[in-house]
Amino acid sequence: MVRLHLIRPTLFGCLLPVVFIAAASGCSSSAETPKNPGPYAQEIRDAQASATSDFEKDVLTDGVVSRSEYEEAVKRQVACMNARGFDTTAELQASTGFYQFRTTEQDDPATEIVEGEDSGAPMISCQAGNTQLVAALYTEMMRNPAKIDESELLRACLVRRGLIDKTMTAEQVRENESKTWEGTSMNTEDPGFF
Repeated sequence: MVRLHLIRPTLFGCLLPVVFIAAASGCSSSAETPKNPGPYAQEIRDAQASATSDFEKDVLTDGVVSRSEYEEAVKRQVACMNARGFDTTAELQASTGFYQFRTTEQDDPATEIVEGEDSGAPMISCQAGNTQLVAALYTEMMRNPAKIDESELLRACLVRRGLIDKTMTAEQVRENESKTWEGTSMNTEDPGFF
């Protein structure tokens, strides 16, 4: 079997539960690389201060992460994993424009790679200096270029898709992020939910 590893913006803790990601597919921005860091200026400065490789330092010098720099980071992580004995590819996800890793052990392609086991340490090690900062910043800046409150973004998307009542507030969405949606105006039976 194959284990999928997502490049996700863990740097800023902006992960939403899977149910929200599924419900909000098609709601991310398809904007081009921002011309300047704007609302992400502090995150760029923090990343510059914690960069561990010359590659990261070079990428962050101008205060933005371009698409080509993001793709180079992904290529570097794939090369690192392959050099460590894991057959790894990065697959572009058409729905998001971001990459997802597919990894198997080279000596046994049928072996499932379980995160935290065989590929966990090498994956983390290969992220450092490659995708850890660069991909996190790029995905956040593309997904939310104006750095709008996550709950407000989610609320607006779910309202647009008809999955929640328009009277539901961002605060109510925030309160329900860690709960089930039973008893709310979220229509989990809607085919667009999943």
